[in-house]
Amino acid sequence: MQIVADIPEEIAEIFRRDPDIGRGKLVERHGLTNHEARIYAWAFRYGKFIYGNEIKTEPDEERSKLALVLPDIHAPYHDDRALGAAIEYGSKRKPDVVIIHGDGVDCYAISSWKTDPLRPIFKVEVEQAKRILKFVAKAFPDAEKIYLEGNHEMRLRHLLWGGSKMLAGLEALTIPSIYGLGEMGWKYVSNSQLLENDIKPFNLGKLFVLHGHEMRVTYSAVNIPRIYYLRNHVNMLIAHHHQTQEYIARRLDLHHEGAFSVGCLCKLSPDYSPANNWNHGFALVSWDSDGDFSVENKKIIGGKVL
Repeated sequence: MQIVADIPEEIAEIFRRDPDIGRGKLVERHGLTNHEARIYAWAFRYGKFIYGNEIKTEPDEERSKLALVLPDIHAPYHDDRALGAAIEYGSKRKPDVVIIHGDGVDCYAISSWKTDPLRPIFKVEVEQAKRILKFVAKAFPDAEKIYLEGNHEMRLRHLLWGGSKMLAGLEALTIPSIYGLGEMGWKYVSNSQLLENDIKPFNLGKLFVLHGHEMRVTYSAVNIPRIYYLRNHVNMLIAHHHQTQEYIARRLDLHHEGAFSVGCLCKLSPDYSPANNWNHGFALVSWDSDGDFSVENKKIIGGKVL
């Protein structure tokens, strides 16, 4: 993932001379691309950067790269056995990138839904979840670590936009800050923010990787990946629905495309949906310098990786 850590001096000087300069003038007068102008303008306006949709770990012509994708952990309401199986299996494959595929934390205590008042308060939930996220990070010390935003992470934004609007925008009241993601080595990526700013979502080569909540596909769908594919007609890996499925389409130009839905690593019978059709699972994605990819959509049944 290409993180813009510092603004080039020549760009900073433009903003010092004209703090109100817009994206259009940056493109017209200074030769920036629309993508670059949008990133720098956002940075100066809000004091932070939009993270790009590319990763640092790029394949070369001699070797493809491997990503381990860990979906829907929902810490601290994760399944120890399933998460342990995914980490153990993934460690043996030595991934170049580890991706928390949205809903890494549950944010149960601040949900707008009716919740069990006997569950731990948010402070305790955060402390418990941080230990899990740190454990996952330490299991892959040499891998690039990406944390994708899911709908459960957005519960904090909904809370602030609801009854606490005056506190919205404070850096201390963000998921990366509250959970200390940066200190653990996780880079936080919001596909919603990328799309809202006309930037392509996160991808591994020709495979787009989204949590799934961004498109509001119904939970009652029979073939979940098929609906995602028919809405976008691009290769896509999604989580959110906690089910291992895939849909492959052969186009008229004789190329194949498809969408993949991965399982989850949380407990399978939460209080809000004790009877469901979920399964544990994770994915391994390899991709080469041409962007071509393959997906190993793994299931975990009885604690065993299949």
